[in-house]
Order: sequence, then C-alpha cells, then structure tokens
Amino acid sequence: MKKLILLVLVLILIVLAMDFEPTRLLYQQISHLKKQLNNLEEQNQNFEKILEENNLSYAVEMAKEVKMYEKIEVSPFIINDSGYTITKDKKYVHYALKLTNPNEKNILYQGTLRIVLKDNNNTILDVKEANFYNIKPKQDFCYVDTFSNDIKELATIEFEISTYCYNGYGHDRLKNKICNSSDLVISNIYRQYKTYFEDYSQTIFTGEITNTGLYDAREIEIYIICRKNGKIVGGYNGTVCDLNKDSTLPFLIFSDNDFINYDSYEVYAVVKH
Repeated sequence: MKKLILLVLVLILIVLAMDFEPTRLLYQQISHLKKQLNNLEEQNQNFEKILEENNLSYAVEMAKEVKMYEKIEVSPFIINDSGYTITKDKKYVHYALKLTNPNEKNILYQGTLRIVLKDNNNTILDVKEANFYNIKPKQDFCYVDTFSNDIKELATIEFEISTYCYNGYGHDRLKNKICNSSDLVISNIYRQYKTYFEDYSQTIFTGEITNTGLYDAREIEIYIICRKNGKIVGGYNGTVCDLNKDSTLPFLIFSDNDFINYDSYEVYAVVKH
C-alpha cells in the first residue's frame, strides 16, 4: 500500500513538472508583452506631447503671420505741398507733389494717390492712380507726372490719398535692411536745353547720386520739383538702378519740350527697392 501511494505521488510530481514548464514560458511571454505594451504607451504619450508642441508652435507661427498682415490704424500719408501747370495749348497738365509718412513707428505698406481732373461743372474729365509701397516712418517722398490729353475745360485738379498699413516688420526689406532715402546724396546738378527743330526741344538734367548708407539700393526714383514764385508748377523724374553702398552713379533726366515755366527747382531721391 505504501509503495502504491508513493508511486501515485511520484506520478503526480511528474505531471506537475510537465505542466510547469509551459506555464513558466507562457508567463514569460505575457511579461514580455506587457513590457512592450508599456513601451508603446510611453511612445504614444511622447508622440502626443510632440504633436501638441508642434501644433502649438505652428499655431504661434500662424498667429504671427496673421498679425504681420493685420491691418492697423495709422495716420495716412500727408500731402505737404502740391501744384500743377497747364500748357498754353491746353494739351498737357504737369503736376507734382511732396508727401510724408507722418507715423513715428509704422511703415505705410501701400498708398494710392488719385489725381482727378474736373471742369467748371464738377464733371470728372480724367483720373489717374499712382501707388506707393513700403514708405518708412517719417520718410518724405515725391510724385511727378503729366496728363497728356485735351483738357481745355479743366477747372481744378484734386489729389486724393488712401493708405494701407500692415504690421509688416517681419519682412526682411522692412527691417531697415535696405538703403534709406536719407542716405542718398545728389551732387553736380547741371541743367541744359537742346533745340533740335524750331518746334522741338528738350530740357536735360544731369548729375550724380551717391549711396552713403549701409545697404544697396536696387531702384531709386529721382524727382525734380519745379516752382514759380515759390509755388509748385510741375516736375520731372527719372530712375537709377543698382546703386550699391559706397558707390556713385551718374543720372540723366529729360523732358521733350520745356512746357513748365519755372524759376527754381529742387531735386529729391527716393529709394523704391
């Protein structure tokens, strides 16, 4: 009987030993899977954190971008002085203006000047538009042009200004990374008249312009404002391109037929790009 009981016990131990090995392996696999699951959960948390940070960063950048182009309230362009003259044959109107961005800090991103010709009945005879871009704070600038159509009934010229200003200091060209108009020096101005035929002549202005600033200027507009008895009666303009810092370039401005009767003139240079 004792031998039988002992045999049964030995058989039970054998069976238990046989079952224990797969159980141990299964337990190990379960433990390994749990570790993998924990690692995945941790990676997912890190991913969500990174995604959240990136989304926040992207949102911040987008907010900056929106703010950059957000229209803000500023003082519009000021017309400091203006005037015009009508030729004797009443076929041309020469006009000129001197303007200023009056703001202490804000760049005026864009401005539109409308020149409206009207007759005695307040009827609009003609309209022209000119656009100005990226005028820096406290910067003076000019505009000169001519109407060249039949304006025999002309009574008045009206100048209208509309201004747009954006918080655009994020743009490289608005971070004072371009030449300022105040860095341009004009010298050696010479005026001459050339007559080619009895009824055809030219007024020619020559001179030199020097960039004393820290940055290059890609395009510069040179304006000649003409006055008669102190009043603006018109003007001329020309362009100089690719004036590098510490450099000097010659310029020439001419007009077919000197229709403007003036006794003095002023020369200005304005950086456009």
